[in-house]
Formats: sequence, C-alpha cells, structure tokens
Amino acid sequence: MEAIDARLHELAAAGLGPDLTVLIGFSQGACLLAEHLVRAPRGYRGVVLLTGGYLGPEGEAKSATGTLPGTAVLLSSSVVDEWVPPSRVRETAELLRRMGADVTLRLHDAPEHGVSDEEVVAVRELLAATAVNPAPEPTARPPAPGWSCGQ
Repeated sequence: MEAIDARLHELAAAGLGPDLTVLIGFSQGACLLAEHLVRAPRGYRGVVLLTGGYLGPEGEAKSATGTLPGTAVLLSSSVVDEWVPPSRVRETAELLRRMGADVTLRLHDAPEHGVSDEEVVAVRELLAATAVNPAPEPTARPPAPGWSCGQ
C-alpha cells in the first residue's frame, strides 16, 4: 500500500492528480489496488482490476468510509480462476458501486490465469473513454510527390 501511495504522490507532484490518473492492476496487483481503493478512496479518472478483488477471507463483507464518485472501473475475471474466486470479484464490484464508482463487471470462462485479448480491448476502451484530450482521428495523407508503392 505504501508503494502505491508513494507513486501517487509522485504523480500528484508532477501535476497528475487522481482526476487525471488511471490505475491498472492484474492478479496480486489488482488485489492490492482494490484494497487501496477501499482503504484510501479518491476520485480517480479510471481503475482497471484484472482478475482481482479486495483482500480478506472469503465471505467477509467489507465496507468503506470514502467514495469514488464517477470513477470508471473495469473489473474482469474468469469464473474458473483458481486464484481469485468470482464471488470476490462480484463483491468488489458491488462495494465499488456503493462507493459511487461507475463499474463495468466482465466475467468470462477462459481457463488461463492471464489477460485475454478481449480484456486488452476493454482496457483500451476504458482508456479512450476517460481520455482528457483524446487524440484526433488520423487522417489519410496523400503520398509525397514522386513516390509510389511500386518504386
């Protein structure tokens, strides 16, 4: 938790406060990040938790004292993951919703403990949707005079 706080302080000192920050974690990183959100909530630009949920014994309900107003959160995990039970992912999604986050929960049946192509697409979509100054659409440029594909 201290490492997360330290990095967030560095980002804030560089002018990148929580409202400009998207946090991403996978597996243990997602679990630590979820726990950090519950213990020290701030209004982040976005959060991605891939195969992770808050820490604690299975079946233990958790509560939070703060809020995550408007924070876009993507939780994605496999229903057959042997490390993170889907019940914990669902509980985390529900808690973050109660905290005011805009939560998208995606459960899939991929057997591997990893990040799927579909999850990469979902992360890209969250990043695009939360971008402060989205990049302009690329425009086609004509080839330079004297150049052709056949040369």
